[in-house]
Amino acid sequence: MEPLPATLRWIPALLAALLLAAPARGQDVTVRAQLSSGVVKLGGDVVLVLEVENASSARVGALPAVDGLRFGQLAGPSRRESRVIVNGRMREYLSLRWTVRILPERAGDFTLPPIEVETPTGTRATRPIRFTVVEDLRGQELLFIELRPSSEQVYEGQPLAVELVFGWDVNLNNQVGGLDLSLPWWGDLPGVLEVDGEDRGLRSRQFEVSVNRDSTGLVEEIGTRQVGGREFRLFRLAKTLLPTRAGKLSFGQSYLQFVQVVERGRRDMFGFGTRDRTETFYVGTPAFEVDVQPLPETGRPFDFSGAVGTYEVRAEVDRRDVDAGDSIKLTVEWSGAGNFEFFEVPDLARLPAFEDFRVYGYNEEKGADHRIATYDLAPTSGAVRTVPPVPLSVFDPALGEYTRVESPAIPIRVRDLAGADGLEPLDEEEGRERDIRDIVAATRSAGARRAPPAAAVGGILVAVPLGWWVLRALVRRRGDPDAPLERRRRAARRRLAADLRGARRADEQLRALHAFLAARTREPEQAWVGRDVEEFVAQRRGDGPERSGHAGDEAARALAAAVARLEAEAYGGGDQPLEAGEVRRAADAAVRCGL
Repeated sequence: MEPLPATLRWIPALLAALLLAAPARGQDVTVRAQLSSGVVKLGGDVVLVLEVENASSARVGALPAVDGLRFGQLAGPSRRESRVIVNGRMREYLSLRWTVRILPERAGDFTLPPIEVETPTGTRATRPIRFTVVEDLRGQELLFIELRPSSEQVYEGQPLAVELVFGWDVNLNNQVGGLDLSLPWWGDLPGVLEVDGEDRGLRSRQFEVSVNRDSTGLVEEIGTRQVGGREFRLFRLAKTLLPTRAGKLSFGQSYLQFVQVVERGRRDMFGFGTRDRTETFYVGTPAFEVDVQPLPETGRPFDFSGAVGTYEVRAEVDRRDVDAGDSIKLTVEWSGAGNFEFFEVPDLARLPAFEDFRVYGYNEEKGADHRIATYDLAPTSGAVRTVPPVPLSVFDPALGEYTRVESPAIPIRVRDLAGADGLEPLDEEEGRERDIRDIVAATRSAGARRAPPAAAVGGILVAVPLGWWVLRALVRRRGDPDAPLERRRRAARRRLAADLRGARRADEQLRALHAFLAARTREPEQAWVGRDVEEFVAQRRGDGPERSGHAGDEAARALAAAVARLEAEAYGGGDQPLEAGEVRRAADAAVRCGL
């Protein structure tokens, strides 16, 4: 191959630079603001961190003027790029970060107003942030707080458990006037998804406590403990976070603010009197960072599912003795410690080990500590002796390498019916298998012909309508409007509307839209995971360069944009749902595309 001319050698480098500079496709630009601490001692300072995600450039507007606060110089931006696999799909992230020191000049409660940031897609603003400046941090002896991560180093996609334990001296039980947890990292850690927590059951005592004064958290009482010679009444708040990209997760200083009632107020019969006299105490726990390592490129298998963790797998079938062509429900359950909600389960239809089965699809159940897939499949002949193992490609953080977990093979007995060949593939254009058993007819020689007996004539009279029913079923399978695939296609819009009514998260809306598109194109739902929508529509229409600007292109772009927004929220954002009307308009765009 001849080298490029000198005048053209700069083109690949320029294209690479442009790709790196562009934000990830379909990712919304977001801005965040976070303080290093929610409680500051007068004379100290606090650091404000501003972060912009998925923008190649940005400019921070004027810092606000707040009475009693002095702002330092804005430093930055620092740039960070990362790539992560979510549900088997590679995604790119880009973030810009600025920092500024804030010096309080007096004690009191402060609110930082929103700070505007100009981005290529418009002006965004941070949320208001509250914090407290105190003259003295009293409370070391009477209060207790401790924040512990499950590990100081994790990999992308590996669940990170964070446990906060706090409490007070049991002698203060009757003097509690109020409390607040100041957690600067609460709900504002970039690059993480929050996973549903554990089910503590009905017997545990749970309470809601104030967090950052503008939200609440559910805590569990865990009893008492001796700390430094004192007995403390303790509570536990647990979070499970899923880091989605490499870098540092910064947990700023966390504080417990405890209001003690020193003297109860007195009131007369008319409601007049004095208020309670109170004192406020604080106790904090040091800031720390968790290092999130990228998944290694070396040794990554082509079928890597996105599963990260230590998994166990079991499998079972609803029956082991069947006829060829009969449906079997195969249930596979993965358990252990891992990102159960965010990997892609195996597609048995694509595995060579299942070539002797007809795979109809599967249903899923997701939990914080398990994942269950129930497959509907049918053996095609009596030669099948087992349901093969179901493999899952995973990354094991304990080993630091990629590995594979497999369910055990399950012995089954499959009987061929007399005069039947089982399920056979149709012609390649159809790309499907037969849904009925083929009848094998035997012929007689001419010399063996004889008049049919009366019983045979009666059998023919019965066989004619039966044969008509079989032929009708075959026709319906091959394209009659009442065939199951066509009925599924016609009911797709009605099912989408029902699914959207029950969807509370973006990933539920995305699954509903995938189900609609799969019904319209007569495909399994997983075929739409990670698909390039515009390219698929163009290929389906047979568009070439001469058809650019086709009337369906605008509809294809609208559909692709809606899918990208749902994927951004479901896989890399806050999982906030879109308006149901927007998803329905995406479905209408799909129909206009010819799907």
